[in-house]
Amino acid sequence: MSRADFDLALRLGQGRERVIEKLLTNDSSTIERVTVEVKSEVLSDKFVFIEHAAWAKPSGIAITKADYYAIEVYPDWWVFIPTPYLRTMWRDALEEFGERRGGDDNAARGAIVPKEWLVYRPHCPNR
Repeated sequence: MSRADFDLALRLGQGRERVIEKLLTNDSSTIERVTVEVKSEVLSDKFVFIEHAAWAKPSGIAITKADYYAIEVYPDWWVFIPTPYLRTMWRDALEEFGERRGGDDNAARGAIVPKEWLVYRPHCPNR
């Protein structure tokens, strides 16, 4: 990913964060205070890249303290997943597909999780 592509992805991600913030804070009296990691994956039709390391340091799913991930799988189509469930999917994807590289200079390491798993495949974080 080039710097220009990264800057574009960053701006897109920051814009999408504002969308989620508006959704979650519309009526604060009915919404419990939670932390949400926002990820936009609209450029891939089949997979979500779940990062666990970058530049030889733990990152992403390996260190997040977020309660949920909000993943934009298609434009304006969001899936909210409790982080423990996504961690289970990430581990399963590592086993099934192996580790992948991506990001700037291929410095990020992670797993590709099929988008269909986000909706159709049950994952139990306590298995």
